[in-house]
Amino acid sequence: MVVVKDAKIRVGVLDNDELALASMRRLSSHWSRCRLIWTTRSAAETIRACMVEATRPDVLLLDMSLSGVTGTDVCKQVGIWTDRVRCIGMTAYDPERYRDEAGDVGLTIIVRKERYTDIEDAILFSTIINVHPGKDGRQQNLYEETEAESKALSERELQIIDYYSKGMSTQEIMERTGFSKGTVRSYEKRALNKLGVRNRTEAAAYCVRKNLI
Repeated sequence: MVVVKDAKIRVGVLDNDELALASMRRLSSHWSRCRLIWTTRSAAETIRACMVEATRPDVLLLDMSLSGVTGTDVCKQVGIWTDRVRCIGMTAYDPERYRDEAGDVGLTIIVRKERYTDIEDAILFSTIINVHPGKDGRQQNLYEETEAESKALSERELQIIDYYSKGMSTQEIMERTGFSKGTVRSYEKRALNKLGVRNRTEAAAYCVRKNLI
């Protein structure tokens, strides 16, 4: 395992298919904000790498169906040693089949393998959303098609979400826009309802992924 050091988001990949790993290495060469630091076919090697700071990735991509072990098993073992690694599952099947077990071990996102070209978005999204395993037993599926996909945000709604995504407070947004507190909150609420998300962070992550802000 060769480890690459970089200031970007560090990513490790576990997959028992060497062709899949080769594809990931090719795709990662086009990533702008993430860095692939290692790939491996070994679950044991993955767990060891996550235990050591020098080889620990910020995000771990792992196949949900491995030889003799599952992706959730690996994620659970990683979670025993560190809470600093976000796990993203990859599967050729319907992600819904893994939802319950994924929620129990903290798998942030499950993506379809045919959406490999969107992996960097999934990695960035996983570092933004706040998932608490065990609270509702369900995880975000980044590519789940929902009714929200067709509900366009207005210019003002996007503006408010953009300001929040930049770390501005409600008071700062009021001063920047001249809006009242009630107006700012109203635009925020409309945006959350249209997107079908629970909070500003999820709304910002969605808009970043869709290149809306």
